[in-house]
Amino acid sequence: MIFLTVNHPGREMLLHVAGGILETLGLPTLSESERALSARHGHFPSYADFELPIHPKVATFHGLRFCGMEQDYAVFTRRLRFEEYSSRYIDCRLNGMEAEFLGYLQLV
Repeated sequence: MIFLTVNHPGREMLLHVAGGILETLGLPTLSESERALSARHGHFPSYADFELPIHPKVATFHGLRFCGMEQDYAVFTRRLRFEEYSSRYIDCRLNGMEAEFLGYLQLV
C-alpha cells in the first residue's frame, strides 16, 4: 500500500522519496540490503490497528491487487470490508457526528 491512511505514506513511498532526495544531493541511493535492514529496525510507521479502506471500484480502476470486494481492513479492534466501513461512515454523517468519526468507529 502506497499510503497507510490519509497523509501517512507507507514504506515504499518513503523509500521512493528518500531515494529521490539522496539522488538530488548526489549521494548513492539505498541498496536493497539497506532498505531491508531499515524495515527490520522499524524505521517505518505502522498503523496495524487502522487501515483506510479503498472503494473496490477505485481499486479496480487503478489495478490495485491488494484490495477487492472481499478485502477486509483493520479498523481498530475489528476487521471490516469496505461496505461495512462505509455504512458506519454514512450512519455517522446522518447523525451529525462526522467530527467524532474515529471515536464512533471505536464504539460500534
